[in-house]
Amino acid sequence: MEYYGMAKDIVPQMLEHLSRGEGFWLTVTGYSMTPTLMHLKDQVFISPFDGNAKRGDILLTRYNNENCLLHRVIKCDGEMLYYRGDALNYCEGPLPVSGVIGIATRIKRNGKMHNINRFFNLKSMIFLRTWRLKNYVKKTIHNITRN
Repeated sequence: MEYYGMAKDIVPQMLEHLSRGEGFWLTVTGYSMTPTLMHLKDQVFISPFDGNAKRGDILLTRYNNENCLLHRVIKCDGEMLYYRGDALNYCEGPLPVSGVIGIATRIKRNGKMHNINRFFNLKSMIFLRTWRLKNYVKKTIHNITRN
């Protein structure tokens, strides 16, 4: 099964699949997880969540009853989770673990499948830190040369 659309319209069907122990493909919308996940280019496979969140996991989480976010966990604090989209400079949360719909376990891009595992998360985090540093240096140089 494949989903794309507004969270309020598709969450009931997604929850139904997950309650049966089945996963589904979700088309990525938005730019907050760039460069790891690309808007309308990538699909992620959402699997049932076992309740055990770890730093680095990419979770599909429901908040405000009508919205969902697909972001990386940056901190676990008991029953509360803190998230950040890979392209964002700020943290979101705390949000309760009970709001988690599922966990991203695979990415499909350009017809190729990639498993999301500890190695993938480590590689992504190293790349992201380098990417953020490069952008910071670029911005700083631009500001210096502008003055």
